[in-house]
Amino acid sequence: MYSEASEKNEKDIRDFWKVRDIKNLTFKLHALKSTSRVIGALKIGEMAAELEKAGRLGRLIELGNDLERLMFSYTELTSKLSPLFEPQDDEDGLLPISSEELREVYLKLLQACSEFDYDTVVNTVEELSHLKMVRGWLAEKYLITAVKSGSQALAYLDGHTADLILLDFEMPEMSGSQVFEKIRQNPHTSGIYF
Repeated sequence: MYSEASEKNEKDIRDFWKVRDIKNLTFKLHALKSTSRVIGALKIGEMAAELEKAGRLGRLIELGNDLERLMFSYTELTSKLSPLFEPQDDEDGLLPISSEELREVYLKLLQACSEFDYDTVVNTVEELSHLKMVRGWLAEKYLITAVKSGSQALAYLDGHTADLILLDFEMPEMSGSQVFEKIRQNPHTSGIYF
């Protein structure tokens, strides 16, 4: 809803500023502050809090100087979040995300939001898009199994074989190089290509 409401909210804020309706502008800034903090967009939340305070104190110069910076940051964030909420065309040739993977992502986003962790929210959205994209590219020729962490990869390899492993070096729990070393040290997996 944060992303979906952004266009109207941005228009309202700009319109209230244009006619110098400081009372409604301050109200909208308060709402933006609160909702931004809820989803973990702390930078935007802080900027909105400062402008809300300026509005309450009647500091119009400060409002005028910093409002555009806030709107830019808000628009930038919502444009990164909006792909999550746009209807996806099934003609893109990409494989859908399984309900288990979607649940994992949802729980990760829920935790990030409860911890006000903006970076994790953005990274999770990018990770989800990347996973879908890579699967789509490779699925025509290969059976793809995707995991989310090094420990999941090692657990998978305990009961399965693989011909090739695509490994990210920045993963949760352990780095890609640590996973690589563990796979190379195991005689059952040491011959897998990377």
